[in-house]
Amino acid sequence: MREIAILIVEDNISSRQGLARSLAEAGMGIDHVYTAKNGVEALAYLQSLPIDLVITDIRMPEMDGLELLKSCRAAGYLTEFMIVSGFDDFEYAQTAIRYGVKAYFLKPVPLSELKAEIKKMMELWQQAEKGEKLKTTSQYQARELFLQKIIKGDILPEQMAEHCQKFDLPVSGQYLVGVLDCLFFHEDSYNQTPLRQAIIDFFNRHWPVARYFLFQTGSKQFVLLLCLNGQNPGKTADGCRQLCQDLNQHCGHRIYIGVGPIVTDLSDIILSYQAAGRAVSYLLFEPSEKLIWAEDLPAENILPTATQTEVPQMIYQAILNHRPEQIKAQLRLLFDSFREDQHPPHFVRGMCTYIIISVQTELEKLWRERSLAWEEPFSYDVINNLWTISEIHKLLEGLFLSYSNYLQKSHTIIDPIIKKSLFYIKNHLNSPLHISQVANYVHLSPGYFSVYFKNKLNQNFKEYVTQLKIEEAKRLMAAGDLNMEEIAMAVGYDQYRSFHRTFKKETGISPTEYQKRGSQE
Repeated sequence: MREIAILIVEDNISSRQGLARSLAEAGMGIDHVYTAKNGVEALAYLQSLPIDLVITDIRMPEMDGLELLKSCRAAGYLTEFMIVSGFDDFEYAQTAIRYGVKAYFLKPVPLSELKAEIKKMMELWQQAEKGEKLKTTSQYQARELFLQKIIKGDILPEQMAEHCQKFDLPVSGQYLVGVLDCLFFHEDSYNQTPLRQAIIDFFNRHWPVARYFLFQTGSKQFVLLLCLNGQNPGKTADGCRQLCQDLNQHCGHRIYIGVGPIVTDLSDIILSYQAAGRAVSYLLFEPSEKLIWAEDLPAENILPTATQTEVPQMIYQAILNHRPEQIKAQLRLLFDSFREDQHPPHFVRGMCTYIIISVQTELEKLWRERSLAWEEPFSYDVINNLWTISEIHKLLEGLFLSYSNYLQKSHTIIDPIIKKSLFYIKNHLNSPLHISQVANYVHLSPGYFSVYFKNKLNQNFKEYVTQLKIEEAKRLMAAGDLNMEEIAMAVGYDQYRSFHRTFKKETGISPTEYQKRGSQE
């Protein structure tokens, strides 16, 4: 029987200790109850201890509950979360649900309801012990990394036995790989918990004797490794079809499954994985089917897929690094491999749509992390109206180049020092703003901060602040509520003459001329 550990995260000491005492004394079979006063302290526990459930407040200093939740999901921790908060704002609850929170309670804590939810979760954990959950997060991550290396061919044969013993995997037997492609391209689709839970539930109900391992290979692709142990092939096929049906009914996503051939050596699952990847790529945007066996895929339709060529990842990296020539080169290589007389048009479109969605998914995550507005600029359905290879080629090239241009022009700032600096600058535009003030705010010397700022933004501090002040002045002019002297004061200039000189230098015209032009447009 596994040991159950719960972490309570709450900045109010009496609430924190009171809840911990209530759960420890509840006689529910909880083995460990830990407490933390904020998200930063909670992360330290999660990185070093096998925590099953986190019960957290939202508003806390240093790192709040939602930031803690997002950090855990980004790190791949499988720990479950419940929210106990004094805030009933719908946006808080919506965000919590999107990231897989099991329950959201308003304060004062309803202990009976909270205990009932915990009891349900404990029953699920006990059922899942024979499934895919390991006792600690670190063990889970190590095993997942090992399996990912196998399907990439990065484990030497002589190392296989040692690793298999470590993770309790048989070196030989009967193995089957299923590639699950989930159409994740909206923000609320990043919650993986329903998918994982649906798979656990399915095996507990319909396939209790099978050993299986689920691990992620991309933001929307999962691999399901089945250890069959000599099961009847017909039963295996029926089980795969039933799994596909269950997942598509209960997970809220369209999920396509490609199934590779059975192999008898763990080192050969790379072959089953590649075949399953080809199969699932063929299935995309085939509305009548959600599952296909690689062996049933027509030989003439097997061409280099995104899974094999890593085209989406290479295009994403080229976009990220602002390399338009690399984007064009990757697409040329891709389309050179297509022969219109050999491959049905639906397959070509499906393959290209697969690539577009893969790139969009990675960019959406990146833009959210960098606090940029994501407006999906392309609907993948458009590609279904194109019938020639050249049209599709031009469409993809224009789309990916536009992503690169957008990313290059946007302030993609993820550095915490720069984020903190920009926060200070934007909230002090009405003052002269010397570099020493901001450097002191981020706890750096002015000299070091000046170099750091320029390296990160490719622009020196004074130029950046001046541009922000001018843009704010333009906004105030357009609003029409202040005269020129008041606008100059509002953007940190004690004298209108200094503001006039700076504005004209930056824009080429005086503030009065700029305002006059604006009123005439």
